Amino acid sequence: AEFFKKMFFIPLDIHFPVTLKGYVNDVDGRLQVEGAFPSLTYNGTLYESGTLFCENPSNQLNCRLRGNMLMGSGAMLTLSVNAEAEQDRLKTKVNWGNNTDVTYGGEFSAITRFSKTKGKSPILQADIDILPTTVVLNDTIWNIRSSHVAIDSGRVHVDNFLFERPGQHLRVDGKIAKQETDSCIIDLKNIDVQYVLDIVKFDDVEFGGLATGKVCLKNILDKPDLKTRLNVHNFTVNKGLMGEADIKGVWDNDLPGIRLEADIEEKNLSATRVTGFVSPKLKALDLRIEADSTNLDLLEPYFEGIFSELDARANGLVRLHGGFKTLDFEGGVRVNLDAKVDIINSYLQLHGDSVYISHGEFALKDARIFDREGNSGRVTGALRHKHLKNLTYQFDILGDNLLMYNTNDPGDMLFYGKVYGTGEVYLEGGNNAMNIDVNITTGENTTFTYVTGLTTEATNNQFITFVDKTPKRVQDSIRTEFYHFADLHKKKEDDGPPMDLRINMLIDATPDAAMKVVMDPVAGDNITARGSGNFQVSFYNKGDFRMFGTYVIDQGMYKISMKEIIHKDFTLQSGSTVTFTGDPYLANLDVQAVHTVNSVSLSDLSTDASLTQSTVKVNCLMNLTGSLANPTIKFDLELPSISEEDRELVRSATSTEEQMNTQIIYLL
Repeated sequence: AEFFKKMFFIPLDIHFPVTLKGYVNDVDGRLQVEGAFPSLTYNGTLYESGTLFCENPSNQLNCRLRGNMLMGSGAMLTLSVNAEAEQDRLKTKVNWGNNTDVTYGGEFSAITRFSKTKGKSPILQADIDILPTTVVLNDTIWNIRSSHVAIDSGRVHVDNFLFERPGQHLRVDGKIAKQETDSCIIDLKNIDVQYVLDIVKFDDVEFGGLATGKVCLKNILDKPDLKTRLNVHNFTVNKGLMGEADIKGVWDNDLPGIRLEADIEEKNLSATRVTGFVSPKLKALDLRIEADSTNLDLLEPYFEGIFSELDARANGLVRLHGGFKTLDFEGGVRVNLDAKVDIINSYLQLHGDSVYISHGEFALKDARIFDREGNSGRVTGALRHKHLKNLTYQFDILGDNLLMYNTNDPGDMLFYGKVYGTGEVYLEGGNNAMNIDVNITTGENTTFTYVTGLTTEATNNQFITFVDKTPKRVQDSIRTEFYHFADLHKKKEDDGPPMDLRINMLIDATPDAAMKVVMDPVAGDNITARGSGNFQVSFYNKGDFRMFGTYVIDQGMYKISMKEIIHKDFTLQSGSTVTFTGDPYLANLDVQAVHTVNSVSLSDLSTDASLTQSTVKVNCLMNLTGSLANPTIKFDLELPSISEEDRELVRSATSTEEQMNTQIIYLL
């Protein structure tokens, strides 16, 4: 391929050897050529599995070309060209189809007749009859109608070429030549603008909408003169609705490119004016955008993984410029915004604050932010990019009882909750990593839940267990495996390694916040408490979850279940503590709790027949010590309303641990 590139300037790269074989028999006037092109790149486009076969078994020359072309979207398009030439007549048929969920395919057929003018300098002429066929675009059937194209002395005369379906069409009629008097009109009705942009391979920004209007071309083969006036219904950028677009365009030979003026309006909502140029030849653009409550949904694809559910509008002036692959912004706007910060699952708002846009950066400077409940804070930081790719960001948030974390499912993080905080949160990320540093004091309505294990492990995590000592027959376990296609799971496409997430927190917990530790999600065993303490927490999604600090309980409840039959609430005693020394599952407990039974027959608490039959109030006491993973639990009874003599009789009836536990189970 180097020979062709250097000698003939052909942009060709061959990745695997190309094979050609065949023969030419001059005596019989016969030829045959076979070719195989496993993989090559021509003018930046990859082609694979190409084959060529040409022969002339009679007075007719037949050629067949097959291959696959890689599209910009990553889909593979299969192409087939069949040509039959005999005397001055060429019959051509082109078929194509794709391998994606949305169908693009069809057929184009034409018959070309060649002739020469008479005289000393004959000129080759071609008359092309385009035959009626069908094409499928985006699962929609279109029709190519019969038309005629004549090529003569450098002029192309198109006679009513029509590509249409009900309610939509593209019509071409006129002459393409060097004379200023010759013109060609392209008539559009409800044509998707993305089809046009796919042709020039402008795919870094996704445009949408249905274009209606006319494009007038003059002197296209010498000094092009182009004028257009288009209306684009429901014009979108990156699937964000911009409104109805009125677009005027004029070709500028000095650029070369199209100078644009566009007015885009959402009725009673926004008005956006765009001026500048687009150059398909240079594959570049430079646009001045005047925004008046302009929809910013167009930015959401660039913020993926950071912000989502973007609802934002801007006022100001922005310049979008650069090559199609190297776009950049500059300018400044005032923004009204409501968006979810994905990692904390909390919605934050801007109310008309400034966003400063410079080369590779969107910046906020001490902007006031709000959560959806009206709590406020301040944010300074920037989102940086390299031509709208390779995003990195740094944001420093100062909140005043701001909703800084809001999830109701632990997911992969073992904890969840709704955390209102006063203090600082620093977010930094990019290159598939995120770091969060938090230093806050908890506020009102804060709830924080830590789940000690998965639901599937819950049955093994109950603090109180029952042992069935009945002898059982032991049976050998038998394992059988049968093949079934339904057991085979398709491999998902590799999305790359999961993001590295590190969270470091310094938390000053106050009694305004409720803390919950779930031991058994199935049975509902959990401790819920309010108290105070200072915590240092570190979390790494590919490593450890660590907590340090002592939590002093003011009030709370321990919901306990026994064999999923007995469900009772124990009230936590003030002054109880939970001390974290690293692994939260190994936290040290020093917790006292009580469950009161208001009416118990005193005779049921002892076997002594001398006790009266009166009822009394009994406090069932629970003392939890040791680690959260394997605590030591001791029960006791408190009888505040009986005599010391009766109390001693009850003590003697519950003097052993087994007797006490039996009595507690009875009372519960």
